[in-house]
Amino acid sequence: GHGGAVERTITEAELAAAVFNQAVKKINIETNFRGNFELTVTLNRKEGEHQLITTRNTVKEWVSLDRLYKHLRFDMGLEHYLNFSFTFSNKSQKQS
Repeated sequence: GHGGAVERTITEAELAAAVFNQAVKKINIETNFRGNFELTVTLNRKEGEHQLITTRNTVKEWVSLDRLYKHLRFDMGLEHYLNFSFTFSNKSQKQS
């Protein structure tokens, strides 16, 4: 994960609006250094990835995928929009 500040952020209200307006290209789930899950959002009309933040301006994180899913589905009302797929990257390859 990243300990540093993220230049681009998105709030939950902005994310929900983007989903409803079909402006979301993709949402990535990443694990941070605590082992919790964070979301980064790629929008159709804006450059780069936007980190999901709370109303207190901190990075939004979840302890489990189950809670993250329930939050998106029920708290944010996105149940009709969710379609999960997983991609795997080799970003953290260990040097042999």
